[in-house]
This record gives sequence, C-alpha cells and structure tokens, in this order.
Amino acid sequence: MLRAPSKRVDSHSLLSRGARAHSVLGAILLFTGCFFSLPDQADPKAAADAASEGGNGRAYADEVLADAPLAYWRFDETSGSTVVDATGKTTPGNLQGTPKLGEPGLGAGSRYSIRFDGKSGVATPLVIPDDAFTLEAIVQPASFPRYESGIFCSETFKVNGFRMGVINNAIFRFWTDESGGAGNVQTNDRTAALGVKVHVAVTKEGSVVKIYLNGALGGQGTVTMVPSPTQLTIATTNLSNPFDGQIDEPAVYGVALSEQRILGHARAAHFAP
Repeated sequence: MLRAPSKRVDSHSLLSRGARAHSVLGAILLFTGCFFSLPDQADPKAAADAASEGGNGRAYADEVLADAPLAYWRFDETSGSTVVDATGKTTPGNLQGTPKLGEPGLGAGSRYSIRFDGKSGVATPLVIPDDAFTLEAIVQPASFPRYESGIFCSETFKVNGFRMGVINNAIFRFWTDESGGAGNVQTNDRTAALGVKVHVAVTKEGSVVKIYLNGALGGQGTVTMVPSPTQLTIATTNLSNPFDGQIDEPAVYGVALSEQRILGHARAAHFAP
C-alpha cells in the first residue's frame, strides 16, 4: 500500500505563528477594550463612593435600619397630613399645623425634609421605653427660641417624661427636671448655628445620658426620669415651644446605640470623616 509522504513539522514556524496569533488577539482585545467594559472589572469610583457612605459601605437609611429602630420617619412626603414610619412597626405620625413638606433633604441619600415654622410639629403613636433608648435626627435651625424649641418630647408637664431640643443660647439639651424628674444634660458649648445642618443623637442608658453631634460626643451627664406613657412628638415640646427650621430622618431605638454605631450613621450621612 502506498502511503502519502509525511510533512515535516517546523517547530520554529509553529512558535512564530503562535506568537503572531497572540499579538493579533492582544491587539483585538486592546481595541475592543476602548469601547466595552469587561464585566469582571470593578469601577474604582463606584467603590470609593460606596465606601464613603458609611462604616460598612451602606447608605444612611441602611445604617439606620440595620440597628432595628422602633420607628424611623424619613420625612420624604411631599403632600398629605401624615408621615410614614419606614420600619412599618407603627402607624403614621400626624402633622400638626402647616409645616412645609418636600424641602431638600439634609443628609446624603435623603430626598426631602420638613420645614417646621415654629408653629407646627408631628404627633406620633410611639411610647418611648424609659430605661434605654436613642433619639436621632438631622436638624437645621432657622432661628433660636426665647427659651427652648423641641426636637423630641414625651412628657406630661411636671409629671413624667423628657424633652430634647435647642435652648436659647444655641445649646442642645436633654432634660427631665420639668417633667417630674431631676437633672438635665447639654452640649458643652454653643453647638447649634443658624442655617447649619447637624446630625444629633441622644442616648439614655439607665441614668446616663450622652449627646452626640456629627458622630462625636458633645456632652454627658445623669438624670432621673419618671417613665411616661405619653406618645412622642417631633419638632415640639408637648405641642408647645415648636422648632423653627428643618428636620430630617428622625429615628428612635429601644437601646442606647454605641458611639461607634452613631459615628457610622453620621459618616453615612456625610457629617463625619
């Protein structure tokens, strides 16, 4: 049987052709890479933006909800007479007076806030636990009161509960001494400024109260508080002494959040480095 003559395989030729094919493939990839993003490549800017949102790369609302608040009102409404609790745990709060809805949000990731006019507020269905809790909001005062303006309040005057707000010398304060208890805690200096946004958090654990501004401890002390069955109001003290300015993202927790978690919230809202 006749066999076809075999051809010699030139290994040098094969290597040369392989090198040329590799070069051509590389050129094609380089060319197409100018027009298409490879799916496994991370966007460095997006990663940096995500990292800047908070300690865990989460948006502000995610940071808040991760700490299981009792209630969290985002104040994203643009019309109506109620504000929705984002946790779904409580019924909506009722607007009192004529606050202006749909104002620009005060923190990163916030769509809207509410502008209170010194004659309005929010009545909520929430009853605050007496032993441990955290109050949190982003606020921007437009004016200072003759005496006080409320941010959070749950009290029967001279009987039980507490107030938390800004007093006339631009200091944030938490007090129980006009609510049947004893003592008050305030920030160490003039820490509020007209037209300036600030992230405020107040924690109470037992008798110890701490006030944080933009994630940093601004004042601490002890109080005696008489438990109150009175439902929480926002932007007023017992529907009197209303707050004049914007409030955004108020939240209440059934525990005293740690300084680390409060700092994480402030970072997510872009109020702390």
